[in-house]
Amino acid sequence: MRRALSTTLIAYPTLRKRLEEQGKPIVILPQLQEVNNLPCDTGFPRERLEANPEYTGLDFSHLTPDWTSKQGFYGYDVPTLQARARWNRRWLRERPEKEIVVVAHGDCLRYITEGYNSHAPWENVEVREYTFVVDEEDDVDGEAVLTRVKKVVQDSSQGQPSSSSDRFQGKY
Repeated sequence: MRRALSTTLIAYPTLRKRLEEQGKPIVILPQLQEVNNLPCDTGFPRERLEANPEYTGLDFSHLTPDWTSKQGFYGYDVPTLQARARWNRRWLRERPEKEIVVVAHGDCLRYITEGYNSHAPWENVEVREYTFVVDEEDDVDGEAVLTRVKKVVQDSSQGQPSSSSDRFQGKY
């Protein structure tokens, strides 16, 4: 989780400033944690994250005491990961914002965007745009399936992804 938090702060400083000016914090969702049970993929207690000065002002209120357990809803077996990905998609769709930036780890993003871990490559700090296949009222199975719209940012000079999208930095 710390890698994703640091990436968010480094890649989107203008977005963070704009949100803070609007009185809106960056929301930290434990459901977006990495999918494996390795020590490097297991989060830290909320208190430890909140004590880190780098993360001052972030909204950790969604972190429950069990979020680092890798058990139950936070388990790492495929059915649990698929259920958690579905939860994330539904949460995103229910948000009032029209555009939302999600920063997470690759395996987690594959479960959210594809429904399983396809191992399809994502570059570091790659920016992609997705939309929902159908609106909530038309989603009879409740899956909240996403479809890829486009890769938003790609630095053509280096062939490397970039996080400097004007669109998400508030320069549009």
